[in-house]
Amino acid sequence: MALALATVGFSCLQLGILGPEEERTVALAVLVLTVPLQSLAAIVGFGARDPIAGTGMAMVAGV
Repeated sequence: MALALATVGFSCLQLGILGPEEERTVALAVLVLTVPLQSLAAIVGFGARDPIAGTGMAMVAGV
């Protein structure tokens, strides 16, 4: 769900649904909501001894 929020936000910007003045709002939403949730998913993945899922989630959170 965290990744969906970021994807929809950036897609709306690129498709012109949101105006250029909303770029800061979308970027802030991604930093505040998506990054921590993806980091938490990475920690849970590593805690469940699933290094592939943990690494994938950590890569997405870092990017």
